[in-house]
Amino acid sequence: MNIYIILTLIIFWIISFIGVFYYLYKYYLRNNLAYDFWNFFSKQMTFGKVAFQILINRKNSHQRESKILTLLYVINILVLFLMIWSIAIYQE
Repeated sequence: MNIYIILTLIIFWIISFIGVFYYLYKYYLRNNLAYDFWNFFSKQMTFGKVAFQILINRKNSHQRESKILTLLYVINILVLFLMIWSIAIYQE
């Protein structure tokens, strides 16, 4: 396995993680869970709770953001598994 494939997966994972962070912040603002950037970090609603709310309970009023967030969560998980798998193959 080529090292460039591993580096590409790492870069793609970082970009998709930033996308998740951006859309979660947008989701917080639209649902009045945070009013500014600093309040975003000090609320009781954590990333895990919001992810559970979006992916499992589907209790939200903004379908576009939740579809994008669901897609980005799935992409993050898949790329993370591909990175682990490709590093394991590269080590052999």
